[in-house]
Amino acid sequence: MTHSFSVGYIFVLSSLCLFAAGCSKEQASSGPQPVPASGKITYNGSPLPNAMISLSQSTPGAPGAVGRSDKEGNFKLTAGQSGEGAIPGEYQISVSAFEETKTESKPDAPYDPTAKAPAPKSLVPQKFANPSTSGLKVTIPENGDTQIHIEVK
Repeated sequence: MTHSFSVGYIFVLSSLCLFAAGCSKEQASSGPQPVPASGKITYNGSPLPNAMISLSQSTPGAPGAVGRSDKEGNFKLTAGQSGEGAIPGEYQISVSAFEETKTESKPDAPYDPTAKAPAPKSLVPQKFANPSTSGLKVTIPENGDTQIHIEVK
């Protein structure tokens, strides 16, 4: 008799936990939803490939968005766990892009754990890596924006 009571008690507790988890999930999804957000990034008028683009809202804890450009400078933003796109609002932008580094490996060379890879060369001035010094801003409207143009000069 005690055994069936404890199994039933565990079942009820498990059900309550799952129900609570389901409710909290619905509450989280009832907040602002991401809208389509994509565009093109250029540096001095030319497409900027492999750029990491990060959007930050000035409100602490507010969701941001990130994206990476392709070889033609095209990018799509993603708002973290919220999904593809960005939450409507005003953002400051940071951009970083680095030259691809190619390392030559020599199969007969001994392994050297102290060897350091050369630091990658930034393709854009360092000020663009910080949203508060980049001077770059964008507003994502309620219906989204698929024509965002970020010009890094």
